[in-house]
Amino acid sequence: MAKKGKMKTLVRLSGIFFLAGYAFCLFFFKSEQCDLWIYAKYIVSNDGILKNKYLGITGNGKIGAISDQKPDHGVIIDAGNHILSPGFINAHDHLSYNHRGPLKETLPSYVEEYPERFNHRYDWSRGCREYQRFSTPKTKRAEFLIWNELRQVVAGTTSNIGAGGYFGFLRNFGSYFPHEGVKLKKKIWSDTFPLKGKTCKFLLEDGDQYPFHPSNRDDSIYIVHISEGKDAAARNEFINISSDEGKRRNILGKNIGLTHSIALLEEDIRKIAVSGATVVWSPRSNLALYGVTAPVSLMKDYGINLALGTDWAYSGSAHILDELKVASQYNEKYLNNVFSNKELWQMVTVNPARLLALDDQIGDIKVGMLADIVLFFAGNKEFETDEDIYGAVIGMDTSKTALVMRSGTVLYGKWKLLKGIIAENKQDTDIFFNEEYYIATSAETGYTYRQLRTVNEKYHTYPLFPAPDPSATPVMYPVNLKNRLYPEASVYTGEITSSDPDGDGIMQDDNDERYFNPVRPVDLTDNNKRQTRARRLKN
Repeated sequence: MAKKGKMKTLVRLSGIFFLAGYAFCLFFFKSEQCDLWIYAKYIVSNDGILKNKYLGITGNGKIGAISDQKPDHGVIIDAGNHILSPGFINAHDHLSYNHRGPLKETLPSYVEEYPERFNHRYDWSRGCREYQRFSTPKTKRAEFLIWNELRQVVAGTTSNIGAGGYFGFLRNFGSYFPHEGVKLKKKIWSDTFPLKGKTCKFLLEDGDQYPFHPSNRDDSIYIVHISEGKDAAARNEFINISSDEGKRRNILGKNIGLTHSIALLEEDIRKIAVSGATVVWSPRSNLALYGVTAPVSLMKDYGINLALGTDWAYSGSAHILDELKVASQYNEKYLNNVFSNKELWQMVTVNPARLLALDDQIGDIKVGMLADIVLFFAGNKEFETDEDIYGAVIGMDTSKTALVMRSGTVLYGKWKLLKGIIAENKQDTDIFFNEEYYIATSAETGYTYRQLRTVNEKYHTYPLFPAPDPSATPVMYPVNLKNRLYPEASVYTGEITSSDPDGDGIMQDDNDERYFNPVRPVDLTDNNKRQTRARRLKN
């Protein structure tokens, strides 16, 4: 087994040396003069948009230069009318569950067949409180795991936070895999059940009688699932990790990531802001399962670092580009455009990098940072403002992905851009969107692309490029037609009307008609039956 793993690693590494013109540099990891250059019409960075630039990549996989002038050395990829962005960081995905894709219960028909959304993650995952239990199988099969990663890569993702995955392609932070090129400052630990209560008896609306109370370690980045649901039992999880009373332990700090964080009140959000912790937002999965998502507009007002994650294909998005669209549409329709396009883009680049304490290495385009990049074809579009260009990235789909690199290593790209740069291997190419593409499966994993495609087609796993059909994907709008446990909670369909302009089901005495903020079960029990505000009151 050890020998096989070593061989796969060697095969993977050998793929790096296919980059003609600077293979010698990559072997010795030191020359700064044998660069690969990429010309792009637009380069998207946290500092703004750079236009008509050449981006140079050094032999050790870093960004060595950004130049106005055409270089007189090295290999040049002329991308023409393309937008170059940092590779995306998916802040939350359970990769080992994504081979089956969304199930029937989470499709739009679920609205009519199952008009009630869940109140807590244990309602659907454990079948608590007489709810129907939903489940999807986990896989350890290499061919499925690699395929799940590749589905993220073709959308421009180069790093993922969460359990699961396989050697190669994505950096899987939170898993025990190499983090190609990255120098970790702290161990990154992703924990799905930080309180370890995995049965219905731990649906605790108050108290601290959980089996375990985690600690904050200075040597770790600790990312926890917390408050996944909309009732007091979900909020009580946050109370137990944000207080030192009784058995509780306050773990909040800059090294903490809070995934989901739906059932929070303003006082809880204030605590997170003071601590400097990050919230990981997964809107599509939240809306599909609970009919409501985290109060992110209020979190923004308190200055909380927000990152975006797909959760899993079962109830979330197939990849981060789809999740960006869900976040953008929710922002426009239900949050009065509280977030700019740039701020949404930051949720998949600089913000998750900041959570990982790696914002000096990944998540942006700057000289000295690792060359994690994604190149999108922009056609002949002309953009009036920087905001329009950030918006264009959010609006991209996988048919526009032209090139993806991680630490200067080509993972995926159009053959016409790579011809003469990558050694040709027909086992690692295929026709997508009427063009030939290279997929670095042999170099990254030891499996050829054709092997992976054959196995995944045989077992009918979730496609590499799922059809963008609303009838075949989880819902992406808020809906809750009834609540058996909390009949006083808001009922809504997400429809915008003259009497309900924010779609939150509150027709009278809405505290802000511009923002979706229904009366949730947690508001009934913990907030005096009042809405939690959508925006922070100005002093």
